[in-house]
Amino acid sequence: MIKNSQRRKEKREAAKWLLSLVGEDWGIRVLPHDADSPRPVHANTNKRFEAVISKTSGVWLQRLSQRLIIRHFEGVPRPFRISRFETITKPETVYFTGRRTKPGETCLTLLMIDIDAHKIGGPKEAMAFARYLGDNFFPACYTSRGAEWPVIE
Repeated sequence: MIKNSQRRKEKREAAKWLLSLVGEDWGIRVLPHDADSPRPVHANTNKRFEAVISKTSGVWLQRLSQRLIIRHFEGVPRPFRISRFETITKPETVYFTGRRTKPGETCLTLLMIDIDAHKIGGPKEAMAFARYLGDNFFPACYTSRGAEWPVIE
């Protein structure tokens, strides 16, 4: 049986590894005032990048934290107020781009492809397409079914 402290340590190590792959362009799902559903928003805007490049004093890029990544792993719910009287709750979601590499450095990038089969095909065809992508384009890929999908052999 794995103790909670061991699980926390494993999550911190996974988050640390993931942070080593993340670039400066990252964001989190928020609910803007002009929207009725949450959407991803960049943590570092173009203005902030320009200020850092021009060395405007006191401006730094916001860094993604292990804490946010772990909240993403755990699917921690976050309330979003969509009106004065209504709030929706969605899991904490973090979005990011890969880190730029230096010349001669090996590059590792994470990629997620969401294959939806809502209008055409079904779970069987979606998994067949995922296997096709793995066999022909992404040899070291991992595939998984959505929680609501039936087991397909």
